[in-house]
Amino acid sequence: MAKKQKYQISYTLKDKTKPGFGRELFATKKEAAQWLKKHEQDLYWHQFTEINPKSKLPRPIIEFEPGEEYDLKVGTLQTYYETGMECTGLVFYEDGVHGGPNPDFDPSKPESKSNFRYYSSYDGLHFIEHGMILEIDGQKIGIIKDRDFASRDGYRLSFYPAGFSRKELIEIFAPETKKVRAWIKRKDTK
Repeated sequence: MAKKQKYQISYTLKDKTKPGFGRELFATKKEAAQWLKKHEQDLYWHQFTEINPKSKLPRPIIEFEPGEEYDLKVGTLQTYYETGMECTGLVFYEDGVHGGPNPDFDPSKPESKSNFRYYSSYDGLHFIEHGMILEIDGQKIGIIKDRDFASRDGYRLSFYPAGFSRKELIEIFAPETKKVRAWIKRKDTK
């Protein structure tokens, strides 16, 4: 019976005739180290990560009503990627905040990613960050940074909240349809 693959090495080759990313999967760190030693001279870049890392910290459940130091907003969990950012951003997009109208919007068809009424606005975009509270499926979760989790995933996401796995985060954020309430700490105006 084959061992479950837990680790991966993502890489690019020095050989310009073989462009693109490669990926090798391993059951143990020892196997990964052996493969890397054998192929290191051929690699331009590489990164060793776990395949589906999980936070080792408990998920912080909030059982109180957040106070006046927070602004309550309603919106959707989404992803955000910009060239040069080098990771997938986990963001909250606030309902009711949008840019100008889309001249190609067809009101006879349902709204979708390709048929939208308004362009997005950076004013409605909030990167997930330490100190936020998100209510996901009726459960309020305190957002606390987990650096160990981020390290084991190679910092491929913009934020790693305690109590989640990479797979869970992708399942929640990637469809870009998860409606939530978010309590965002007010910025100090002093």
